[in-house]
Amino acid sequence: MDWVQLAKEQDCTILVITDGNCILDVANHIIHREEGRLTQYCNSMYCNPMTTL
Repeated sequence: MDWVQLAKEQDCTILVITDGNCILDVANHIIHREEGRLTQYCNSMYCNPMTTL
C-alpha cells in the first residue's frame, strides 16, 4: 500500500516540502513560495498560474 492511499484511508494529511515537481500528480493542494514568501496557492492537481497570493 502506498502512502497516498494510506492517508486517504486514515483521513490524514501529508505535508511534502520539495524543490521539485515530483509530487504534482498526487497533490490536492499546492503552495508555492519564493524567497520565503507565499506566492501561489492551488487547490487542485494542476495549478492555475493566475491564482497568486
